[in-house]
Amino acid sequence: MIALSLVPLIGSLAFQVLQAVITGGFVVACRSLEKGDDFDLEHLLAGFKKRFLPLAIVGLLLLVGWVAIILVFSVFVGFSVLGAFLTGDPEAMMASMVASVGVIMIGTLVAVGLSVPLMAAYWFAPALVMMHDMKPMEAMKASFFACFRNFVPFLIYGLVMLVAGIVAVIPFGLGMLVWVPLAITSTYVAYRRIFTEQEAAPAAAPAMIA
Repeated sequence: MIALSLVPLIGSLAFQVLQAVITGGFVVACRSLEKGDDFDLEHLLAGFKKRFLPLAIVGLLLLVGWVAIILVFSVFVGFSVLGAFLTGDPEAMMASMVASVGVIMIGTLVAVGLSVPLMAAYWFAPALVMMHDMKPMEAMKASFFACFRNFVPFLIYGLVMLVAGIVAVIPFGLGMLVWVPLAITSTYVAYRRIFTEQEAAPAAAPAMIA
């Protein structure tokens, strides 16, 4: 994944699309560990062997969502910069540039606001596709509502993981060796609690495969 992200443009696009496929493999690995079995390389490749297309579609939908958010943010930046240069007068241009900072901040808030529902729709989608054979849009819809039904716990979880992530990158990024497995396994546990455990599962919870 890191190698893909280093390739300009094409690598970044492939990284986004394959992200859900790789995540699906991690879900299978977590399930194996939960049952007391081993964690094998074969588990990480499970997303490429089974349900590759629906998982890739989830990744593609995530990519489209990020592109849309970037375009929205770019509109705010473009209008603010264009308005500053169209004034012509240097003093008015400077005043407009100062004012444009506020417009960019609003654009940033809008982008963040849009990214929250996008990530909510993606969060459990790979697990639902991989373990329940759900269709991509159906899985993303279920993930979206599951996250917002548990909004407060997820808010606390997100803040804790954000702080932990900042701490993890301080020692030359070595802390990510702990943070990434924690993020993967905690997401799996949340998926199990919300979608499969009897006391927490919704009335129409999908049947779990394997």
